[in-house]
Amino acid sequence: MEKRLELIDTEDEFYIKIDGKEIPNITEYSITARADSGFIDLDIKFSIPNNQRIIVKSKNLKIL
Repeated sequence: MEKRLELIDTEDEFYIKIDGKEIPNITEYSITARADSGFIDLDIKFSIPNNQRIIVKSKNLKIL
């Protein structure tokens, strides 16, 4: 299934959206284009307030 990624980082605005849904509370990101494949890696860091409910579903979850 194809997903649309939209990353805007200008002087006036900043956001990352996947399929039109914004990812909130992002503090940092990096993008790496891999020369050996047709993939681009997007690493993001975000900060979530303690009182906010968080749901994570992943078969490879790693909490640091």
